[in-house]
Amino acid sequence: MYQQDYILRHIRLFVQMIARVLGLIKDGDPQFALEVIEGAFRDSLGLSLDDFLAYPQDRLLDFLVFGEMGTLGISKAGYASNLLLQAGIAHRMQNRTDRSNACFEKGLGLILELELSEQGPFELPDFAPGVHDFLKESALKDYSSDVQGALAFYFEKTTEYAQAERVVQAMLEAHPTDPEILDFVRSFYEYLLDETDESLLKGGVRRENLVKILKTL
Repeated sequence: MYQQDYILRHIRLFVQMIARVLGLIKDGDPQFALEVIEGAFRDSLGLSLDDFLAYPQDRLLDFLVFGEMGTLGISKAGYASNLLLQAGIAHRMQNRTDRSNACFEKGLGLILELELSEQGPFELPDFAPGVHDFLKESALKDYSSDVQGALAFYFEKTTEYAQAERVVQAMLEAHPTDPEILDFVRSFYEYLLDETDESLLKGGVRRENLVKILKTL
């Protein structure tokens, strides 16, 4: 009983804080929104926003989840990703492109870790943003190849094959001669070809087109 009450109190706080930040952004006050976000990171997550952005991506989920009661760790991860999404929007409103992109990168990377974790599937809280929430606010080309690669596998997992193909094509356009990227793209197309024709068509791609592209790589 105590554990459930403890988790619910934190979730209510997360929801209230997100609503406050959204209200400030809607009212056109991105600087105050960023100040509130900074306070939220320090008070609820134990790191400044700068420290959170600098934290190694492959250790971030463990940092948020380890030692927390029940579902609180996953709720904290969803909370952090939403704060990062709003921070990216607030920085963009102030024409701080690099800072905005860094927030979007970290937030989407965190959501993809949750979605693709071998420990999952996790039931994300309603206030956690989805992958498409980030892509509506940012350009695919502005993400690192690591995040783009994870994004491609996320879309494969959700059978959004046309979206997955869009991601790997963006990777090719950005790094047309990078051998690691080329190997990844080849492997990914070969991976997609293991799906049935019916499944590929439902996902928006045709087998013959995948084979045609694969031959050019």
